[in-house]
Amino acid sequence: MQPNQPQKGGLMGILIIVGFVVALIASFFVSGEEHQPGRFFIERQAYWNGGTYYVKYTWLTVLFTLADVVIIPLIIISGVGALMRNRDNDSTPPLDWDTAQRGRRLKQVVFVLVATTLWVAYTGAAVLAPSVLKPAGFFASILLLFVPIVPVAIAAFTFEALVAPQYVEGQLESLQIVTDKNTSTAHLRVSGADYQTQPGLITGLAQGARVGLVVSGFFHTILRVERRG
Repeated sequence: MQPNQPQKGGLMGILIIVGFVVALIASFFVSGEEHQPGRFFIERQAYWNGGTYYVKYTWLTVLFTLADVVIIPLIIISGVGALMRNRDNDSTPPLDWDTAQRGRRLKQVVFVLVATTLWVAYTGAAVLAPSVLKPAGFFASILLLFVPIVPVAIAAFTFEALVAPQYVEGQLESLQIVTDKNTSTAHLRVSGADYQTQPGLITGLAQGARVGLVVSGFFHTILRVERRG
């Protein structure tokens, strides 16, 4: 993992927040019957629910639809960047470590294929043949929220499957356990890059130790961590 990854991740996070705020403001103006995509979501709800639609639910679906315009391109840019950076990784992992994670990545490919098939089937019917979904009634309306949400998951998991995990080795510069309600997260900084994982994976490690990590390619999830040397 390149040392400048935290800065890039921070910039991506800022862009996502800015884009979401813009989408939030715009959603208030295009959630009614006068504009798309609000008109589409209202018409489908009314058609499937006997003339009834929900204002707040419509606004939520519009908000996520507008947010997609920002989030999905950023995921693609980040994913392509991760693919290119992977070529520069020159760390040599231990021979007995599974750094390829082919089984895990194959499961993600299956998820992407299934999710894409279901999304295309539902969205295609909702747009082109809404009468097909009319027997589902209220349930068909609930699924409208997945029209903007599923493409984000598809894009992210596609790159998680495509980008090979990396082996990172270096000094554990900082280690902190953060508890939020009933959830605890371990925050690590190794060779200038920040990572998060479950506290159970870092048992026995201390700040200053030399550690090795296997980190997933796109989400940067720690898949394995051990003390080295």
